[in-house]
This record gives sequence, structure tokens and C-alpha cells, in this order.
Amino acid sequence: MQVVATDRRHDCLTLHVEVPSRSLADVIGIVISRFEQATLGRATTYSLRR
Repeated sequence: MQVVATDRRHDCLTLHVEVPSRSLADVIGIVISRFEQATLGRATTYSLRR
């Protein structure tokens, strides 16, 4: 997991998460379990085929 951007004015972080073959729901569950006081905003799935 990498922090891609921070926005101090809106008090938010943009995260880049790379995981092999996980659903978006699984990734969201993992992320929110690590940030107990966070609110989840927009989540987007990208697939890379190699």
C-alpha cells in the first residue's frame, strides 16, 4: 500500500493498493481494518493484464 497523495485542506489521503486477484470488497475490508477511524470515499478498480 502506498500513499499517492495527501490533501490537507480536505483532510484526506489517496492510497494505491496492489493485490493479486482480490475483489474490491476484499481490498476495502483490509484497508478499513488498518484505519479504524477513517471514512472510505471513492474506490476504483483497475486491472492489469500481463
